[in-house]
Amino acid sequence: MKNIDKIAQHITKHGTKDILIHAILGTKNWIVCQKIKQDNWLVTLLDPMGNTTYNLGILTENQHIGLWKEIIMEELEHKANQILLAKELKKNSGLLKSNENKKCSKCGAETTFDNDLHCRSIFVEEINKLLLSKEFIKAKDYYFSQSFDNSWKESFLNNKCGEFRRLVVEELEKNDENQKESVSPSTDKGLRTSHCYVCKRYLDNFTNAECEKCGWIICPCGACGCGCDYD
Repeated sequence: MKNIDKIAQHITKHGTKDILIHAILGTKNWIVCQKIKQDNWLVTLLDPMGNTTYNLGILTENQHIGLWKEIIMEELEHKANQILLAKELKKNSGLLKSNENKKCSKCGAETTFDNDLHCRSIFVEEINKLLLSKEFIKAKDYYFSQSFDNSWKESFLNNKCGEFRRLVVEELEKNDENQKESVSPSTDKGLRTSHCYVCKRYLDNFTNAECEKCGWIICPCGACGCGCDYD
């Protein structure tokens, strides 16, 4: 049995409360931390598509928190280096615009980042801090409180796993159901059907509401014509 199937069976049986999984940058391996006692975590290294697991030892709660701090900092540093590399390449090719007087397109703060990358970096850092503190509900609430491009938020969520992802997905499904219950079929206009340009979900104006501003059918994921980049 593949390691990923074993993990899926464990989560199905015991849930995600006492297990944390993170992909190791630059490799195909995962590091898995599983709580075995009140203050002890078993740490293993594995290839999700293989069937061999390497036992890295048992950590205390404080050691475990330190490990995850290192993992998150390494990931943030890696992403920051990618951004710097991209800027350097643009500069060398004569395409880099001046960094003077740049402002975040979302909050208006002065920054060296393009567009709304300033606010996105704050969003990622805040989510990671909450996950490190195991404040999964607060992380979920913060996720929904911040407005960004829907496709980017979906991509961010797809790179997460465990309790946080489960809570967000449940909230999305709940919103989907609530919208279906609250929207009654239209009787004064014909049926319109479409597909969401973000999540590819089937839509119709009998089940889903229409945006009063752009006229598009609103997807349960929140996407409508207002956020579409026509270019």
